[in-house]
Amino acid sequence: MPMSHILYCLVPTFPIQYIVEKRDVLLHFLQDRVKDPQLSRNILLIILVILGIEVMVLSFFERRMLSLAMLVLAVTEYKRFDWLLSCIMLAVFPLLPAVGRGANYYMVVSCGMFSAILLLFTNIKSRMKYFQAFLLVLANVVVMYTSNSIDMGQGLPLLSQCASWIILILTWILPLAEEKALSLRGTTVVTGLFTLYLLMSTSYELWFLLCLILFLYCWNKKELSGSNLSSLSVDFTSRSIVEHQISMDDVRTSFIYLLSITLAFFGTGNIASLNSFEPASMFCFLTVFNPFSMAALLLLKVIIPFIVVACGFHVITSQTGTKQDGVFLIILLMSDLMGMHFFMWVQDYGSWLDIGTSISHYVITLVTTLVLIILSKFSQFIMTYCILPAKYYKSFSHKHS
Repeated sequence: MPMSHILYCLVPTFPIQYIVEKRDVLLHFLQDRVKDPQLSRNILLIILVILGIEVMVLSFFERRMLSLAMLVLAVTEYKRFDWLLSCIMLAVFPLLPAVGRGANYYMVVSCGMFSAILLLFTNIKSRMKYFQAFLLVLANVVVMYTSNSIDMGQGLPLLSQCASWIILILTWILPLAEEKALSLRGTTVVTGLFTLYLLMSTSYELWFLLCLILFLYCWNKKELSGSNLSSLSVDFTSRSIVEHQISMDDVRTSFIYLLSITLAFFGTGNIASLNSFEPASMFCFLTVFNPFSMAALLLLKVIIPFIVVACGFHVITSQTGTKQDGVFLIILLMSDLMGMHFFMWVQDYGSWLDIGTSISHYVITLVTTLVLIILSKFSQFIMTYCILPAKYYKSFSHKHS
């Protein structure tokens, strides 16, 4: 037997040894859970999470399975109308054809104008609100002006190109100049990313991002309302390990977060649609073929929904006091369960497309936790770092108090 096979077989030895050493803690935990009055509800939640993981696995092959997951998620809190409506709206998008060839800029502009009006009518007292509303309107003008100019064969207008790159830069600067208050900073970050995404949209994907933002807002409201499904907790303590508790609320939160990330990836397309992306989504920035710039802009368009979800998750965990370390441990377990499926489905025969697709599915599940940790650190930075001195925010607060 090759040495690599022997080492592979020895890998489970260390976690099994750790479990055996902690067997007293596990037995004590199981005895307490049997006496838990919410045992049936906890078991039901675990079953639903396992079924949800299976649905997310199937969504790699059929996007419409995510609609089923969102409808089931909506039923769990059917008494909350805002939660029910936001889940149903998100459930519509996986049923639509993947965004690809063909552009519909009227759909993009209608969503942009609606979002600008919605931003103006929010009761958030942000210094950036009116300026970002202006940027939203400007982005709408740029999209329509650029599309008309290209259709008439006049190419990309210089003013539109300059405005697009300025908006791209301001997207990352304006949040750092906002106060650290979660509501203010979160609104500024999401609005900036939404404006940038508008410049790259060609069809209904902007409406998808808007519905995703509304879903995160409703999720935050639901968590703040104190809706606790159970109080199940696992307590691993030892003299050498810091005490850490994982509750069923963390399991529920982890599953919704992982489902939101999966929906952000497959909500408007799939892996095949990424390979055949629409160059029109880059027309506001450049029209001359430049593979490196286009690849960077395409990557930015892909990760914007992920950043929005990560920032929304940062707000939720900060306001509810959820430990992100515990959440990522649960997500790691869920990702491993998904990875077991794709590991068994990896092919080394057939067409190059089948082989590449099977490998890419397995790699995506393996790096999910790492990507989420990176997004968490980035969202923490953009939600907490300030480039202006603290006295500036104090003087602004006094003027508007």
